[in-house]
Parts: sequence; C-alpha cells; structure tokens
Amino acid sequence: MQILWYLALCVVLLKCIYTEDIVIDLGRSTVIRTLGPRFIGFTLDSSVIQNHWETFRPTSSKVLTLSTALAPAYFRVGGTGADFLIFNNSLNIRTGNEDKNYTFTESDWDMLNDFVERSGWELIFDLNIFLRSNGHWNSTNALQLFNYSIEKGYKPAGFELGNELNVYPQFNVTAAQSVYDFGNLKHILSSLPELGGPLILGPDVNSLDVGSLTYMDLFLKLGGANIVDIITYHHYYFPPTKASVETFHNISLLESLRPQLMDAVALAKKYCPDKPIWLGETSSSYGRQVDSLSYMYVASFMWLDKLGMAAQLGIDAVIRQSFYGPDDGVITLQLDPSNDFWVTYLHKQLVGTTVLNISRGSNENIRIYSHCTNIQSTTEYTKGSVTLILMNLGPTDVNIIIQGVEGNNSDIYMLSPGDVQGLQSKSLKLNGYLLKLNDSGGLPPLPVHATTGPITLPSNNMAFIVLPDALKSECMI
Repeated sequence: MQILWYLALCVVLLKCIYTEDIVIDLGRSTVIRTLGPRFIGFTLDSSVIQNHWETFRPTSSKVLTLSTALAPAYFRVGGTGADFLIFNNSLNIRTGNEDKNYTFTESDWDMLNDFVERSGWELIFDLNIFLRSNGHWNSTNALQLFNYSIEKGYKPAGFELGNELNVYPQFNVTAAQSVYDFGNLKHILSSLPELGGPLILGPDVNSLDVGSLTYMDLFLKLGGANIVDIITYHHYYFPPTKASVETFHNISLLESLRPQLMDAVALAKKYCPDKPIWLGETSSSYGRQVDSLSYMYVASFMWLDKLGMAAQLGIDAVIRQSFYGPDDGVITLQLDPSNDFWVTYLHKQLVGTTVLNISRGSNENIRIYSHCTNIQSTTEYTKGSVTLILMNLGPTDVNIIIQGVEGNNSDIYMLSPGDVQGLQSKSLKLNGYLLKLNDSGGLPPLPVHATTGPITLPSNNMAFIVLPDALKSECMI
C-alpha cells in the first residue's frame, strides 16, 4: 500500500516538473479581419415544420430565453425538406416527388417571423427550386409567399433557392439552370421593394470536396457571382456512422477543415472578391447519430475549433445546424440547453468581431485563437481587452504564459466536463460550477476566476481567457 502511494506521488511530481509551457506572444499579433455581429447563426431544418414542429415551441418563454441569449443571429430555415415545401398549397402545385411534398401554411410563416422578431434574430428562408416548368423554376408559389409577407409587413433578411443541388442529379438542376433560376429570383425580389431588399444566398453546395467545388465553380463562372449577395457552402466532418468519442477528439480531423476552407475561400474570391462567404449549414456530422454523440462534452471541441478557424481563414458567418434538433441541436428535443449552447453563449459574450492572428505553436494538441473582446455584451469589458480561445486536447496539463500586452490580470472562464462521464458528459462546468438554467428558467451568472498568477490549462479543458487591461492598440478602436 505504501509503495502504491509512493508511486502515485511520483507521477504527480513528474507531471508538475514536466508540465509544458505554452507561450502566447500577443505583442506580435495584428488584425486579420473584422467580422459582423451575427458571425454565429443557426438553422432550423425544414423537416421540423413538416413534422408539425415536433417538440419545438417557438412561443415558449424557455425557448425565447435561450434564443435571445444568442442574439443577434441569422436564422436559416432550410435543408433537404425545403425543396419539397409548398406554401399554403392553395394553388395545388406539385413537384416530381409526390411522397415528400408538404404544406407550409400562413400560420407557420407567422410563427417563424414572430419568433425571429422576439429573439432579435434575422430570418433567411430556403425556397423550393424543385417546383419547375419547362426546365425552369416556377416562381408562382414563391410569389404567393412574398405577397403574403408584404401584406403582413414581414421583411426577411434573405432567401436561398434550393439546397445542395449538386447531390440531386435525379432532378437535373444543373449549375447553369440554377444560375438562370437565381436570376429569376433576383428579378422578382428587385420588383418588390416592400420586402425590404432581402439578400440572395447560394448555391448551398453540400460540402467542400472536389465535386462540390466543381459545381460551385460553374455556378459562379456562369453568372451566379453577379447574382448572389452571399456565397454559401455546407460542411460536416464525417457521416454519422463514423461518429465516436475518438473522432470528435481527433486533431487530424479538426485540421482537415483548414485546406477545405482555404480552397473554398479562394474559389469564391476568384469570381467575387468583395462578397461574403458563409458556412451556410454546418455541424460535426450529418444525419442521425448513435447515442447523440454531438450532445457530449467532447463534441464542443469540434464546434469551438470550427468557430476559431473559420474566423481566421475568411468565413464571414458560421450557421450552426441546428438550433433545435435530435442530435446536433443547440437546444435539445426537451428544449434544454446543450453543451454547445453554453459554449456558444460564452463565445457571444466574450469574443469580439476583430480577429487577431496568433501563432499556433508546436504542440498540435493546444488550439489557440484570439480576438479583441466583445465590449457590447453584458460582461462590460472595455476597449483594449483581448480574448483568447484555448483548447487542450492532449493528455497532460499545460502552463499558459502570455506576453506582449500591458497588465497581468486575467479573467478565466474554464470549461470542463460536468460529471464523472468525462468526455462523454452531457453537461459541463464553468470554473467548477455546473451550467444550467436557474429555478425560474433564467440564465445563470457566468462565474469568472480573476487572477494575476500563473494559468494552467488542464487536459481536455476549454477556456476563454479575457485580458481586461491588455490595452492592445488594435482593440482600442
């Protein structure tokens, strides 16, 4: 027994002796780019409406508490089901796939518009491109929706036309046909100023692989670049059959996004260098997962890393699939906040729109991103503050040493698993406090650990570190 105690003590001592120092030099960091306030947005899959809203209740006080906490944001309603959606159905329009058609009613549209207004969000809606006549999009049903919106005074932020057309060859909507259809949409919207000038987004290709980029290249080259206001891609790391604790924690998989984003941004900039580029629908994996792995603590590494990398590499908005859902929702089917809700809420509160470059370092297990701090949130930080986003995916703790800024005060927001399930935990703690809604259904305060001393980033922890008196000149503007 004494020998076991001695060995355990030796392990602890060795761990302390050999803890690696991660040096972050902010003195050399400069501004990469500036984002908009709605950098993080959310989707609602059209199938939720098809299924009579499932358990989602847009008017409930609980849902509105959670949605307003994530404002401002874009709210994209779309997905595969969007191309089988028929507004009101009074014109008896049908598509070529009868068993998937469904009605989207005036009441549904009213509920969506009421929800985004009360949440402080902006609505983006995906129109059905499979309604076709003589090889072209039949806009009759869309016009019915537009006219009803004008009658009610609704002003959606934007419209898409079709979803992931490059994976539906049976409907034969080629890139060239899609460009023609988008041109028709632009003509219609320009003739309806009462709608408030909604943006056009597209073409929403399904991924960032070679086939999708080929479709995107043709779409932009054939005139799409002059029609759409925002270029949209979708991205998922893997299919649901490959989802596991290990894949969510895999550095190579996280890094696989980097070249894909670089290729996508380069292609968009080739044809329309001044137009924004969005990940218009994105999460960890597509489709239904076993055991809802996306709700586990480990999945938040992938989400937080995507936000940091996208901001650095030229993406102007990341639209999370989805706000509500069975596997990857920011809120669950029970309308409770998931782990990713809390990560997103902290990001919204602490991370500003000015993106700073920063060295990635030699330890690939330590993920580092940096922004000027959000000074518009309830945290009441001031100009000159810097926020670091840190993740330790390695097996050992590391020391964080920050150089190149004024002051030595650090406000630490450390995230760790919420229970003994560790990486598989479906809850998380902030500085040791379990994050959950309070007894009255409101959001809890965010406990902060203020220190002037050394900072340790434990294994498998994530952290937002705010340097409130950094006086970083790039963040003083």
